[in-house]
Amino acid sequence: MRRFFVFILFCFVSLLLFSCKNEQYAKPQDTTLHANKEVRYIVARNYFANNTLSDTANMQMIINTQAEFDKYFSPAAYMGKGGQPTQIDFNHQKAICFILPVTNIATDINCNILNTDQNTKATTIYYNVLLGEEISYSIRPCLIVLVNKEDISEKVEFIRKK
Repeated sequence: MRRFFVFILFCFVSLLLFSCKNEQYAKPQDTTLHANKEVRYIVARNYFANNTLSDTANMQMIINTQAEFDKYFSPAAYMGKGGQPTQIDFNHQKAICFILPVTNIATDINCNILNTDQNTKATTIYYNVLLGEEISYSIRPCLIVLVNKEDISEKVEFIRKK
């Protein structure tokens, strides 16, 4: 019985020493190299890109005013729950917009991450494009992300994630 107690005590002390030793050599995280701040955002729903835009070009833009927004987008309200377009307050928000060319394939654009590099003050938006089946009409897929004006810079980079 006494040997069993000594063995348990030995295991406990060994475990304690190993856990302390591992913590001693843990590397502190370096925050100076990657000082990215994740930006909170809202994806605007129920808007469509106007047909006055070029059909073949990808468009990426930051919109600061309602008048500028209305040049590129129109509301697409429908009846039922969630049918109203997202309200945008351009006094406090900016719209980051990404528009794909016209297609007849069901396409969905999702925003994965939006962050701002604290060193360069550049904002990066990571997105992915999900392709579905062929449809009988043409669409102009778009992504509209709303952010607070103070959270992003005027320089935005769009990176497609696979």
